[in-house]
Amino acid sequence: MNTNPKKDLLSTEMSDYFNCPCQLFQPMLDDDPLMETFYKASVEGKQQGFTPMLVTSEDDLLWENLFMNSDPENKRISARFHPGRVAAYRKRILSSPLPDGKQLLDHLLKIRKEETEQHGLDWDAKIKGPMIGGDAISVFYGYWDFNTKMTVPVTLAKIPVKNPWEVFAWIPFGGWNDCPSPLKMIAIAKYWYHEYGAVPAVITHDVLEFSLSTPVPREKALQLALEQYAFCPDIIDQCPVEEGNIGSLADSLSKSTTWYFWWN
Repeated sequence: MNTNPKKDLLSTEMSDYFNCPCQLFQPMLDDDPLMETFYKASVEGKQQGFTPMLVTSEDDLLWENLFMNSDPENKRISARFHPGRVAAYRKRILSSPLPDGKQLLDHLLKIRKEETEQHGLDWDAKIKGPMIGGDAISVFYGYWDFNTKMTVPVTLAKIPVKNPWEVFAWIPFGGWNDCPSPLKMIAIAKYWYHEYGAVPAVITHDVLEFSLSTPVPREKALQLALEQYAFCPDIIDQCPVEEGNIGSLADSLSKSTTWYFWWN
């Protein structure tokens, strides 16, 4: 297989940045080996005190985002990150007071409703919709290249955090466009973990996925769908399916064990 030295170097730099045991998976047509290793690591992590994350490892834009949040004094994404500054960032964010995740989502939902009204749309008819038509989702999508129909290079990183929501201090994803900042990510992920048992699992430069052992109860699915729309409006507003709305998302969530978020 041909390799790209620049991309190989980026994979190594990202593994060094994570500062934990990492395993690189090259592109594959069938992700069964990747998923088998991930779920085995999920069990081990509960016993040994780490959270496994699948991270796209040759992702320039993700690398830039990590630099922007944890090592902003570094102006070039190709530059060697400064381990001391990154360690200080992680320590600082993990010791920072957390906002209330539910209150954050309620505030964001209020903003989404106001934006809907400003665009002259009826919230109930155009946004909420009936709770039907959703698909059951039990696989990850973020690490697939749908042109080659293969996975992209992925690193499985065993993030050494006590609680799964704290992975966003170690991998500070977010803080651009409508994507919440890493601290808000931590607060919301903590709330979703306690409320629904959701655990962060996949990160790319614009995708975040969570894993659950069982789907959320149907009676909680509509509230969750509203929270997810508040968190990431693009999963509805940029949905390629015309009938995509919060109702169909709720129907999907009531029978899914993975959650998918994508920011434009």
